[in-house]
Amino acid sequence: MFETPDDIYRSYQKFLRKKEYQRAYRCLERLLKEFPDDAQLLEDMVGLTIIFWKKLDTGKPSLIRLAKIRSYWLDYMLLSKVEAELGNIAKAKEYLKKSKELQKVQSHIRAERRPGQAFADLEGFIRYK
Repeated sequence: MFETPDDIYRSYQKFLRKKEYQRAYRCLERLLKEFPDDAQLLEDMVGLTIIFWKKLDTGKPSLIRLAKIRSYWLDYMLLSKVEAELGNIAKAKEYLKKSKELQKVQSHIRAERRPGQAFADLEGFIRYK
């Protein structure tokens, strides 16, 4: 049976709701093969793999692609945190620096917390690692 991209995306959503992360991952993987630069699909993959499933190594390539495609300071901040979690402190510092630079020109992009506090917390986290 032929599945449209919409069918596959609905399956992804169903599996995500059921916390069947491996199956949800396979759905997004199929969609990203067809639409490799779709920012929304990459966001979904990052959310699934890093936020819900806690598979940092699995989600990192999608996060890197997403950061390169749209260059948001928040993406680089998350990338810095992922690298710190994985023990790649030099990379974490590099991405944190990039995030700070981008935030200066992207003040219109809002975060849940004030950027200054978020940066300070991440710097402390990196130091702790």
